[in-house]
Amino acid sequence: MKKFDQLDQQEHLIRSETEKSKNKRKSVRTPVIIVCVCLVCALLIAGFFLLRNNNTNPAKSLEKSAENGNAVAQKALAERYESGDGVEQSYEEAAKWYMKAAENGDTRAQYSIGYYYYIGRVFDQDYDKAVEWFLKAAAQGYPAAQSNLGACYMNGTGVEQDYEIAFEWFTKAAEQGNPSAQRNLGACYYNGLGVETNLEKAAKWFTRAAEQNDEMSQFYLGICYEYGDGVTQSYETAFEWYKKSAEAGCAPAMYNLGTMYLKGNGTEKNQDIAIEWFEKAAELGEADAKAALDTLAASEEKKQSERDLVFYNIEDNDTTSPSNNSSFESLQKAANNYDEYAMYKLGVMYENGEGVAQDFTKAAEWYRKAGTIFYTKENYKKAFEAYVAAAALGSDIAMYNLGLMYKQGAGVTKDMNKAKEWYQNSADLGNEMAKKVLASFN
Repeated sequence: MKKFDQLDQQEHLIRSETEKSKNKRKSVRTPVIIVCVCLVCALLIAGFFLLRNNNTNPAKSLEKSAENGNAVAQKALAERYESGDGVEQSYEEAAKWYMKAAENGDTRAQYSIGYYYYIGRVFDQDYDKAVEWFLKAAAQGYPAAQSNLGACYMNGTGVEQDYEIAFEWFTKAAEQGNPSAQRNLGACYYNGLGVETNLEKAAKWFTRAAEQNDEMSQFYLGICYEYGDGVTQSYETAFEWYKKSAEAGCAPAMYNLGTMYLKGNGTEKNQDIAIEWFEKAAELGEADAKAALDTLAASEEKKQSERDLVFYNIEDNDTTSPSNNSSFESLQKAANNYDEYAMYKLGVMYENGEGVAQDFTKAAEWYRKAGTIFYTKENYKKAFEAYVAAAALGSDIAMYNLGLMYKQGAGVTKDMNKAKEWYQNSADLGNEMAKKVLASFN
């Protein structure tokens, strides 16, 4: 036992001496450690300022390399100036360095120069030069340039219009995974532009672009599933694609999604949610959504009471009424409560000056409103008649809707050429939605 006690004591003494020794060494090391720490801190601080000075403007090192003719550096520097990354944003500087890189064969830069010429950024707008630069990049396999070149041939912008060449360029870009080209290639197959109509292939390419979150392709794919174009008809699948597109900000998809909720196609019927989507679409300028909101604003009870009051037959423009009240005031009251027949009759009266001062603008507006309500209620024949009347008086919205009806074959024989004509007429009057749809044809 004692041995253990002695051992313990010896260990304790050893430990004590060790602690003393450590304490002595500590007393010696403390100044040394302080000095070392100070030196390290000084080095770190000096290094920080050195690095900061070197990295204050990362563009400087790029610029030096770019000035030496390095195309990659030239392009990178252009991108910095374009976005304002680390430098003051300047399209002029971006164009200068893109041009240098483009002349050195960089495909991204060649595409960018083409785009600048196309939209008139820095350079005067010049479609011929845009095509020239797109072609340089496209020939080297740059997919975005191939897609834009296809669009130029589709529209006849900077080149003679040629659907077949457009189709070829869209194909090249689409096969490399470019979603815009995939969408446009789908449109070619859907509309028979540059290739025979093939709805199955159209749906296939719309699907590929849609899966890359291209919202317009998601919208088009929704249409395919809603009407069974190239796919097995399915309201449920149409609903899903409309929803994806709508959530990504596509106004036409928002309107279609609202319609699905309103009718209960592919989902449970829910007028409140339908209204929410109509409102979102209307805020983005979707004319049909605004009209749908107008239609839903009045209660069914009010609409029914006005229908009981007065009913109009569009085909012969006769007026029949249980109360024999066919005055202008009654018509206006009924129209303000969303009676489509009253709206149409008011259009006739304003157009011909029957009982009111002739006013073609008001006539067009009442015809257009009547057409939209007819359309919402799937009375396509009368919707078409109303839209034609409004379009004849210069309504760009009615022209747009006629394009839609011909595109979908709603109430008329499906005819993509006539659809495009009406969209073009609407776009010529400044309708932005018509311009977007025309772009989708390309």
